[in-house]
Amino acid sequence: MVSEAVHPEMGSISGENDIMNKIIRDEKLLAILLELGKKKRRTFNELKEELKIGEAELIDKLNALEFGAYIKQNPNKDNKKPFITRRYMIDLRGMILLNKLRIEYPEFRESFNFFF
Repeated sequence: MVSEAVHPEMGSISGENDIMNKIIRDEKLLAILLELGKKKRRTFNELKEELKIGEAELIDKLNALEFGAYIKQNPNKDNKKPFITRRYMIDLRGMILLNKLRIEYPEFRESFNFFF
């Protein structure tokens, strides 16, 4: 029997479309992905200042996106590293989701110039 990995905010990672829908409906999760899509790397502090999200909420959102493999730490994953010193970049699933959004919502093309 295969067990499912579950994150409190994202739910099961086996329901990919459900997770994408949650990201699209959560403006803060989507804003984080859009910011990372515009620039290759962002520090924790850059995201906090740019998006005007509280530290605890940002940590929860970043953990959820990292758990779902939409973003990743750069240069390497170190969960013991304090958040204030972490840098993030978009991961493959994040790029796929942003490309889907480009196709479905052409107005994103005018507002967001993705680096990929």
